[in-house]
Order: sequence, then structure tokens, then C-alpha cells
Amino acid sequence: MNNFFDIIKPSKQKEIAQKSKSAIIQKANVMMQVKTYYETNSPLYYLSYFFATAYHILSYLIACLSVVYLLYRQTSLSIYVVVIVSVISCLLLFLVEYAKQHSANVVFAQTYRKDYIDKMLLSMLIVCTLFSVVTSVSGAYFATKEYANSQTATSLNVELSTKQDSILTIYKAQKDALNAVIAENKAILEKQKVANWQKNVATQKIETALQGLEKLQEKESVLLQDANDKNTKQSNDYEISNTTLAMLIACIFLLFEAFNLLAYTYMYAFAQKVVLESYISKPVTGLDSKETKPVTTNTILRPYKPQPSNNLGFMFGSRNESVTAVKSTKENEPVTGLETKDVTGGLGVANCANCNKQFQKKTYNHKFCSEDCRIENWQIKTGKKVFKK
Repeated sequence: MNNFFDIIKPSKQKEIAQKSKSAIIQKANVMMQVKTYYETNSPLYYLSYFFATAYHILSYLIACLSVVYLLYRQTSLSIYVVVIVSVISCLLLFLVEYAKQHSANVVFAQTYRKDYIDKMLLSMLIVCTLFSVVTSVSGAYFATKEYANSQTATSLNVELSTKQDSILTIYKAQKDALNAVIAENKAILEKQKVANWQKNVATQKIETALQGLEKLQEKESVLLQDANDKNTKQSNDYEISNTTLAMLIACIFLLFEAFNLLAYTYMYAFAQKVVLESYISKPVTGLDSKETKPVTTNTILRPYKPQPSNNLGFMFGSRNESVTAVKSTKENEPVTGLETKDVTGGLGVANCANCNKQFQKKTYNHKFCSEDCRIENWQIKTGKKVFKK
């Protein structure tokens, strides 16, 4: 009679193989599934966001701690001066870090919107970034070096003191013995009833003991000097290693500053692509119109490109001019920055560069829905007025 397990074993293995194959196919389908740009790159976006936020806090704390520590190490300053200067420095560093973060957000947003970049905010970003780099990098360098030198100096002083005590202890017993011999023989010489030969022997013993003391003192001085020289050499070696460590910490903070700018760049590049992706997948709606017209997969989306300031705007432009969308310059109006063109045959629809209303294009570079909008846009851009006859 066959074993029951021998009977069911082949069918069980076949079932396991089928399930394994099904799981592999399912996993492969998941791996090859088409995902949106947001789904694919959102982990890197969140990583960049959290790194930029954490680095702003870390940079501020390191700069504050460096200033406070360096002021505390100045023993010539009173505690009141140290506290006042520390509070003022921390407040100034906070304002600089906040200005850097705000200007970075605005400048990067304007850059990736293809918008006009505020030169004042750009200058503020550059100045605040340089100031932050100098304070955080130099503060980390000097604070690390000062702290490491103080710790090594303390340990070396303790080690030197231990060596000196051991050297003095070794020769103390020998010195005490020789001093006892000298004191004993001096007592013999002070006695009145002492033979001359005893005086001579006592005098000879005193001279021998004094010579021994002198030799011991020389040996002791040599050992103490050798210990001091070794301590000085170790101190110099530690100072070099501490300087190298401080430079490494400073380079790490400099690298973090570069990563911070890279994180801002990636965050706003990610935001730009996600917005463009949402325009492709959703219908475009005019501000003044309730009708919606979906954008097909054949729609070309082009970002806003600033026009030269010397173009008058009385004409629709040259035939060779690139098809771009002009930013609305009216206050309290959103920047569209996008224009659609149907490449299936017709010219398609576009949003007016002045009032943002949708209209049917008559030429490929048609930007305004009416003559009035074109003139009004030119007047806003140039600051001049058109007087109709």
C-alpha cells in the first residue's frame, strides 16, 4: 500500500508551483505598471522637504551654540556681557535664517514658474545664504577646534601631572636617605669631643651624600624634562588632528548647505512637473467661461517665457516667433503660464494673455481675445497710453 503522503505530494507541489508563478506574474505586473510622476518621485520630494526643514533648524542651532560657546570661553568678559551678546546674536541668526528660507521659497517658485524673478529677494537670498554659510561653517570649525583642544589639554595635563608625581616619588626615598646621612654626619661634626679621624670620615660622608643628591637631582630633572617634551609633542599632534577634525566638520556643513540648495531645486522642479501633469490629465477652464474643454494627449503645453521689453505689442508678432504664453500683468490675477495648441489639425483654443478668457485662435501666435485686451496689455507693460482717433 502506498503512503498517503506519497500520493498527495505531486499534486501539492504542482499547486505550489502554480501559486508561485501567479505571484511572480502579479508582482511583475505591479512593477511594470505605469505610474504618474507624483507617485514615482514623491518619496524624493518628501526627503528633500524634510532635509531642507531639518537643515534650517540644525544650521541655526549650530550657529547659536558656536557663538555662545566661543563667548563663554572668553574669560575676560563678564557673564552679563556674554548673556546679552548671546541673545542678540541668536535673534540676528534667527532673522537671517527666516529671511533665507522665505526668499528661497519665493525665488525658486518664480524660477520654475518661468516668472519674473524679484531681484531684491534674489539679492536677499544670496546675502543670507553667504551669511549662513560663514556663520555655520566658521562657527562649527572654531567651536569644534576649541572644544577638542580644551579636552585634549585637560587629558594631557592630567597625564603629565601623573608622570611627574611618579618620577618625584621614585627619587624621594633616595633623597631622604642621603639627607639623613648628611644630617647624621653634621651632628657628629658639631660635637666637641670628636677625634679628628671621625671628623674626616663624617666630612667625607657628607661630600659623598651631596654628590649623590646632585646626581639624583640631575636624573630627576632629565626625566621631568623628557616628560614635558613628550607632553608638548603630544599636544602639537593633538592640535593638528583637532584642526583636521574641525575642517572636516566645516566641510560637512558646507556640503549640507549645497544639499539644501539642491533640495530646494528638486522640490520646485517636482512641483512644476506635477502641475504640468495635472494640466494634461484635467480639463482647462477659463476664468470667465463656464464651459470646459478637455485637453487631449496630443495637446502641447509650453511654459511661459518672458518677452523682451523692447517689443511694442501693437502687432501680434512675427511668423517666426515661438509660440509662448504671456504672463498676465494685472494685479490680483493668477499667472497662467501655459498655452494649449491642438496639433491634430486646427489651431485650437488659448487663454487670453490679458483677461485669461478662452478664445478660438486665428493664427498660431494669437495671444489676445480682442483688440481692447491687446492694447490694454501693452499699456500695462509699457506704462504708456494709446489714444484712439
